[in-house]
Amino acid sequence: MLIKSYYTKTVPEGLRQVRDDLGDDAIILATETQADGTLKITAALEHASYSTKNKPPSTADPNQGSMFTTESDIFEMILSAFEFHKVPAEIGDHILNVTAHYDTSDPLLSLASALNASLSFNPIKISPLAKKPIMLVGPPGAGKTITTAKLAARHILEQKPAVVITMDTLRAAGIHQLKTYTDLMRIELKVANSPRELYGIINNQDPATPTYIDTWGVRPFDQRETDNLRAFIDAANAEPILTLAAGGDQMESIDIARAFRAIKVRRFLATKFDMTRHLGSIIAIADGAELSFTEAGVSPHIAEGLDPITPIYLANTILKNQMPMQEAA
Repeated sequence: MLIKSYYTKTVPEGLRQVRDDLGDDAIILATETQADGTLKITAALEHASYSTKNKPPSTADPNQGSMFTTESDIFEMILSAFEFHKVPAEIGDHILNVTAHYDTSDPLLSLASALNASLSFNPIKISPLAKKPIMLVGPPGAGKTITTAKLAARHILEQKPAVVITMDTLRAAGIHQLKTYTDLMRIELKVANSPRELYGIINNQDPATPTYIDTWGVRPFDQRETDNLRAFIDAANAEPILTLAAGGDQMESIDIARAFRAIKVRRFLATKFDMTRHLGSIIAIADGAELSFTEAGVSPHIAEGLDPITPIYLANTILKNQMPMQEAA
């Protein structure tokens, strides 16, 4: 992983530096205001092969101004995009108002800056030293099992170890599906039938090895089921991350997310991102349940199935159907 810091006066200027230097795949790790008022933006790029010497030269004409010359143009473009994605009115209006604080003629940077200021982004980092096991939780059919495999695969592709545990013992198919993936990655799948068994597995392995835990589908409004899940979370001292499909009913998605927030969930991962045209529901979850964005499930393939959701990534996805096409030369 490449980590770089950028010093700037404004958020849009800093995000422009990050995008120009590292590209749209960059992850914003932190923003911090220095004693002199300068803004420090720390960004990372997962691909170690990155080199500024290898970056292709820009094809943009430096003498050509932006086609979006007025604040009204940018406002109308973002508003149109929000209407298409069915972004809830309250958070949509707030984000639109925030864009007015940024002096930029680039709608992508304007929206990315406003999203960064209005919502929380905290992608799952690939680290050689694990802080806590990550437990994927959510309702039935949310995609927890394949997402567990995708997260482990990121380490295996970099020739780094990972531990995979399943608690989804209620479904024979659930264990079989995950074992198929772990066998391909040459990882031993560990099975925990109780909080005590999970505690034993966690405490008998190297605490620095990244660990991913698959769970059974939990009915979020069933107190007995959520209490049982919380017992497993506590036994593993794990961070639960909500796994929820994008594109669901907004109010139901918010209610589900809030139910899981009550059992220590603070981040969520949006599955079926590649099958969803309208992204209002994930913005509703981030705002209504106060959860941080992590990753987007963008492919059924475990090797390249997750994209980090950063402000630039989300803004680009929201606007991509709204950007005017350039006329052919």
